[in-house]
Amino acid sequence: MKRYASSDLTVTTFNSCDAKTRTQFETLVRQLIPGLDNEQGEGDDGTWAWVQENNLEFAPDGPHATFIFKDAATEEIVATCTFTPDDRGQLRKNGLKGLGVWGFVNVLRRDLRRGAGIGSIVMQFLDDHIQSWVDADGNAHDVYLFTEDTSPYERFGFAETGTEVPFLGHGEALMKKTYAPANG
Repeated sequence: MKRYASSDLTVTTFNSCDAKTRTQFETLVRQLIPGLDNEQGEGDDGTWAWVQENNLEFAPDGPHATFIFKDAATEEIVATCTFTPDDRGQLRKNGLKGLGVWGFVNVLRRDLRRGAGIGSIVMQFLDDHIQSWVDADGNAHDVYLFTEDTSPYERFGFAETGTEVPFLGHGEALMKKTYAPANG
């Protein structure tokens, strides 16, 4: 299996991608299934509806976006991640305030790409994106995520809050990180 480096991937956003990429992305997202992808692609509450709804609210110059990662050589979409103001209302429901939530961090068709390094690249990209925005803003901000497996996110400074949130019929740990400006 090919081991990926960040230079092997190109990144665009859902709101700025070309029509071909948007169509490919929609097809892939609609095909997601909980057992394989930990996402439900179709339906009113599915991931595709979530992507469309969230991206309508993202300001062009703000920190929030859905990122689409493509293999630079093949132009195949291999991963995605979103930084959103709230993920399915979980911050509001739990009385939390923050800059946003890491959401839909997903290596697409991970059964074919597990262990190729894509997930680590995506998480590092998102962490750097938020840190860059916080540095420019000059203020510290809390950021959250929820997940079944906390270990990949701990290395990025996220810690469990002790709160569990429901997702696809099971509970996931709510994690938090405070991003501080590098020059603050």
